[in-house]
Amino acid sequence: MGYDAVLGNPFGSLGQDKDSGYRNPILETHVTISGDKTKSSEQNGLWVRELSTCWISDTHDDVGDDELVRELQNEFTVEGSENSELLSASINSMADDKPTSKHTVNYRIAKSFCAIRESGIMVPFTGKISSVFIKEVEALPSINEDYGPCTPDVFIVDPLKSDCSSMHQWVKFFKRYGTHMTSHITIGGQIISIDRMVEGEKITKMVKTLGGGESIYKVTDKFSSVMTGKRESHQMLILGGYYFSGLESNDSKAFNRWSKSVWERPMPIRANFTSLEHFMGDKSKSYQHAVRFYRGVQNVANGHSLNYTTISQMLKETVTVVSNTGSAYCPTGMSVVSGFVMTKTEPFHIDSCVASSDVLKDNVLAVALCAKGAHINFVTIESKERRKCPNDLVVAFGFQMFTDETSAMQLASCPIGQADCGDMPGKGGIEWKVCTQRNLLDSNFEPRTAATREGYYANMDCPSSQKVVSGFVLRRTRGSLQVDSCMAGISSCSIQCTDGTFTAGNGFIICL
Repeated sequence: MGYDAVLGNPFGSLGQDKDSGYRNPILETHVTISGDKTKSSEQNGLWVRELSTCWISDTHDDVGDDELVRELQNEFTVEGSENSELLSASINSMADDKPTSKHTVNYRIAKSFCAIRESGIMVPFTGKISSVFIKEVEALPSINEDYGPCTPDVFIVDPLKSDCSSMHQWVKFFKRYGTHMTSHITIGGQIISIDRMVEGEKITKMVKTLGGGESIYKVTDKFSSVMTGKRESHQMLILGGYYFSGLESNDSKAFNRWSKSVWERPMPIRANFTSLEHFMGDKSKSYQHAVRFYRGVQNVANGHSLNYTTISQMLKETVTVVSNTGSAYCPTGMSVVSGFVMTKTEPFHIDSCVASSDVLKDNVLAVALCAKGAHINFVTIESKERRKCPNDLVVAFGFQMFTDETSAMQLASCPIGQADCGDMPGKGGIEWKVCTQRNLLDSNFEPRTAATREGYYANMDCPSSQKVVSGFVLRRTRGSLQVDSCMAGISSCSIQCTDGTFTAGNGFIICL
């Protein structure tokens, strides 16, 4: 059968506007019904075997936010790395539906299975493809990568617009058959219990050490802790069978009753999904372009990208939140992907935010970069001297704040794509940077900085045709620092020190 890897959530309609994703058959099927038995009269390049296997409570402790999605996804795979990210993003939308917390959060996941039947396609496939499917493929128009005036946002407003007639046919095809085909499937039942564990203390970073035992950098994108905290919430997902009281406490009698009900109401619990490109003939190139467009349509409909494949794509959809009280909270549906807190008075100290958590510190200012969708993996590093990104990661963006030879405070942007930010240009400096994989970098975004002093102002101007996507301004009074955000979507951000309140100001923006 077909599978929609753009819309589909194999756990069913657990998230908003989600479905399981299974669509119409693609291969020719013939069945014979005789008495109480139903069997295939032709194998048609398929293999089937009966199973009778159950196991209970395969438990994983200390699971973080990133691992949670992988734990949920690992029973289902989609051909191709980008397509796997599609499925991950769909599942992630469900996993992200959790209350916010100001404390360390980890998860305990317990899985129980009953598998009753397994089926797959024989490779190489020599069976028959559905004649209806073949006719519909032949009727599809050939398209190229340039969609012309029919962009995804135009299609959302008027899918029947004449300029969108070709794309409308492809989208209808995907709605009927999906974007992939189920090439291997196990049916039965699955119970997934998710306990959300909350530590009673504020988050503390762990220090990684490199050769010789010297602690040379702090990593704040991930953390680990012993599961000693209280349980804040419990969620149980049941695929296949029926719910029986006692399942939530691993009662053996309830599990036995559930395992018997799986035979009455089985559901897919494991599956591999193969690209339809293999079955599209001379329409394979058009299929690739159409899938990309279909994905873009859903991105626009959802209000954000399902996942980010470049830094620029993520930056387009970020919101920068600043606070002078030390507490910064992302808007509903968004979470922190990077950020920092800084002391308001000298000597200045800087500390990174833990990704996906709210920013909660005392007597500091805070800057948080918030985003939707599946986050790019960042490693955020703060220091007072030159520090390299770990492993093969490179600088995505960041800054150094220091005092120059005139005793003026300066802010310098870190060079993109380098292993580090270079030597500190002045004294008493602090450094904050975000490191990521080199292949996620592109040349579309550009950081800018500026500085001014009492009685003056300075503008940070984006290059021609670019706009501000993120930024902040630090202004110094006689006693401490104050932070303000830069407005996104305009071509510049101003640092104002003209009213006699502020003695100096610095700013940092990212243009795209």
